[in-house]
Amino acid sequence: MKSRNIIRLLLALVMVLSLTACGGSKPVVKTAEGREAVREMVTDFYKDLKTADPIRMTLTMDGTVASVFTKDGDKMCSESSYQDVPYYMFMEDGVKYAIYDGSTAFPDEFMYDMTAEGMELTLAMFVTGILESEDAEDAPLTYKATRTDGSDGSELVYEVTGESEGQSVKLTVTGKANADGKVTEIDYDAASGDQSQAITLRFEYDGVTVTLPEYTIDPGEVLPEFAHVESPFGTIQELIDVLGEDESLSYSVMDNRLYAECRKDGRHYQVSALLSQEDREAFDALDIFDDDYEQKAYEIIGKLTIDDCIDITDGILSPEEMNSFVGKTARDMMDAGFEDSGWSAFEDEVYLFLTADYMEYTVKLTPDESFDAAGEFELEDLLDFPVEKVEFSQATTFFFQ
Repeated sequence: MKSRNIIRLLLALVMVLSLTACGGSKPVVKTAEGREAVREMVTDFYKDLKTADPIRMTLTMDGTVASVFTKDGDKMCSESSYQDVPYYMFMEDGVKYAIYDGSTAFPDEFMYDMTAEGMELTLAMFVTGILESEDAEDAPLTYKATRTDGSDGSELVYEVTGESEGQSVKLTVTGKANADGKVTEIDYDAASGDQSQAITLRFEYDGVTVTLPEYTIDPGEVLPEFAHVESPFGTIQELIDVLGEDESLSYSVMDNRLYAECRKDGRHYQVSALLSQEDREAFDALDIFDDDYEQKAYEIIGKLTIDDCIDITDGILSPEEMNSFVGKTARDMMDAGFEDSGWSAFEDEVYLFLTADYMEYTVKLTPDESFDAAGEFELEDLLDFPVEKVEFSQATTFFFQ
């Protein structure tokens, strides 16, 4: 009798423990509908991914690894199917460097900063883009999300469906996180009309490191020096006022200074002007995709007073030197030391953009009768066309020391 009671007690205990275990692992499900509610849920789920460090992100497209990005403190590595070697970014003595050839480190703050924002850009492209886009704000789209939190991790699935520009649209983004809340995978499936795209992102955290290859730091280019002269213009607006109808001002903003290129009376100049903190912030706030971007930028920089000017004319080929290439071929110019920076082709006109000694030239070529500008061709196909005209286009850098 006693043994039978003991057996019953043990069975009851097993049932209690089973029920307790099942109750403790029951997932918690939350849902959201509407753009704002879904955006809030998505933002919360991915909030730590932008700042995760160290981290490795692998992007797979159609079952093939397309790129791998690794961040380990101030060291980063970018690998992709179109690169011959991995690219590395790192900091040394406060300077930001990039290694593109496996052995030489070049100072490159722009590429370093852009690479450092890779995780944020990836999230914007595959996760949050449609939730943040002003273009999608008023579109007839339906947003809904479901988040499931369990003892072994979490999953967030959000869907966007509807129509855009007359086509059916469906976007499904599935995020998975481990028990520590770290995102481990994102599956992106988008379809618009008869087109679709599927991408998977996987994330690793443990044991992730970046080991730099042996490298030497590039000593840097020694730019030619040009004489500082009195500027023929007083303000940036004066440069803008003399532009042709289809011309745009060639300029760059670096730190708190603006640099611009101009010409007058056959001479070529580069000028510089100081931006106030207020002007710099207003300039940075502009949307480069705004149709009125150029006009708004001119309104900010036009009032700036030019306080430095250099005459770069002596660094440009003379008209006689440019004319000496007429009748020769583009290949002759390449053999003479020019480098290709692009081309443009029309029905009966072909233009090459060639650089030499930090100066870019527009080279008009005369194509032969068999050339089809609408067909497929490469640079090599253009090099034997005769040169019809060579003109100075612009400097490839600003020479202020």
